Amino acid sequence: MTDSAKVPTENNKYVAYSDELERIPPDEEELITKIVEALHRNNERSFEKHQHAIRDAHSKSHGILHGDLTVYPDLPEHLRQGLFATPAAYPVIARLSTTAGEIRSDQVHGVRGIAIKVLGVSGPRALNDNHNASQDFITSAVQERISPGVGATSCASRRHSRS
Repeated sequence: MTDSAKVPTENNKYVAYSDELERIPPDEEELITKIVEALHRNNERSFEKHQHAIRDAHSKSHGILHGDLTVYPDLPEHLRQGLFATPAAYPVIARLSTTAGEIRSDQVHGVRGIAIKVLGVSGPRALNDNHNASQDFITSAVQERISPGVGATSCASRRHSRS
C-alpha cells in the first residue's frame, strides 16, 4: 500500500457514510418519471430496430468473471465502512460490458463498464425488501462523473432519447 493510501490528505478526504449525506431535490419524483419515460422510449425504439428486447445500457457483454474479494485486516481505519469494515473474503461475479444501448461493432469507441456482485454480504440494506446476501458495484471507464444526481440523469436521458 502506498503512503497516500494510508492517511487522508488535503486532496484525499474521506467521508463516512450516513443517511444525512443525501440531499433529495424537491422535484425528484418528477425527474425520475422523466428518466423512466426516456428510457422506455429508447427501449421501444431499440425493439423496433432489432425486433427483440435488449438492455437499455451495457447491452453487450464482453466477459463474465468470477473470483474473490479480500478485505484485509490492515485496511486503513478511514476506509473501514460497510462491506470493508471487517476483514473477510467474499466470492464475486463480474460482468464486463459496453455501455451503449445499441449492439454495435467493438471497433466503435464507447465507454466500457464492469459490474461486480459480491456474494455472502450480511448487514443492513438500502432497500428493506432486499433479502439478497449480496452487494453490487457498478463502474464505467470515464474520467468525469456521468450522473451527479437525478437532475443530471434526467437531462442526459432526454438528450439521448432524441438522438
